[in-house]
Amino acid sequence: PELAHHFLYRFAEEADRDVRGFSPEVLALFQAYPWPGNVRELRGVVKEAALRANGRLVLPESLPPELRPAPPT
Repeated sequence: PELAHHFLYRFAEEADRDVRGFSPEVLALFQAYPWPGNVRELRGVVKEAALRANGRLVLPESLPPELRPAPPT
């Protein structure tokens, strides 16, 4: 979580966005995901999420599809 927040603050500042954190659901998704691309993948996901976020928190819908929970069946 600390590394994800570091990237978020950096990208939000660079893009002049007022994104300040992750929802608890996003943090749980981050912790459950295996991160095959390691830190580079985390960095890319957080950058994309910071740009797609519609508020102060990154929500699951701001994440790429491979990290979002599957829709209920």
